[in-house]
Amino acid sequence: MNREIRAFPWSRTLVEDLIILYEAQPLLYTTKMKEYKNKMKRQNAIQSIKNELMKKYQVECRNLTDQDIIKKVHVIRTQFKKEVALLKKFLSSGCSADSYEPKLWCFDMLQFLNECDPVRESQSNIEPSVSIYL
Repeated sequence: MNREIRAFPWSRTLVEDLIILYEAQPLLYTTKMKEYKNKMKRQNAIQSIKNELMKKYQVECRNLTDQDIIKKVHVIRTQFKKEVALLKKFLSSGCSADSYEPKLWCFDMLQFLNECDPVRESQSNIEPSVSIYL
């Protein structure tokens, strides 16, 4: 079997609209929402995004699939998380956030991902009164 592997050609404006539509569907990225665990609702949200993109970009999106959207969102989120990790490392070195310039062009558009699920503080499982002898 010869399967043709093709990558959907994402333009910058198409990605911008994808991010806007993705942000409008919080059940796709807010893990604390009850609907987040409902596969059918998440699939319907992806379909809704696809339909909106196909409506606006009829020619460019004629071959767009749900998997293309899921894959692109995964790539964008991964890039964003890496950029956030670099920013935290930059801040921990004593530099100010104002002097940091993100390399990801859509970094500001993706800030809603930071606000959706705040990171909990870690907790130690070692009691403070336990002494460790070397």
